Amino acid sequence: MKHLALLLFPVLALAADQAEPRILRRYGADATAPIVDATLSWLRAQQRDDGSWPGDPPAATTALALLAHVVHSDLPGDGTEAGAAVECGFGFLLADLDPGTGRFRSAAADPLVQPLGALA
Repeated sequence: MKHLALLLFPVLALAADQAEPRILRRYGADATAPIVDATLSWLRAQQRDDGSWPGDPPAATTALALLAHVVHSDLPGDGTEAGAAVECGFGFLLADLDPGTGRFRSAAADPLVQPLGALA
């Protein structure tokens, strides 16, 4: 399962590369960078010790928080606080994944969480 997360990084990085220029063209880096940085910093402050983000189910909120970071090019192993948070978050998702069913244990009854986890 760890390999699955590694395979998704190029796809998410490509999405980030395509989305960022549109946002910057519309609003400008000077206007957006402080807002994005402050938001991601706040988001990291909400992360739990087990790597998840609070919410119900935690697999969904964790996947969304990870998407926000990865699209911003915060990746595991990049040596930053954000990269460490992303690594910890992916660790939670991988630990929460039931290898027998491919479903997240914390969200077994919610079929909408599976696509979010797949995107993260």
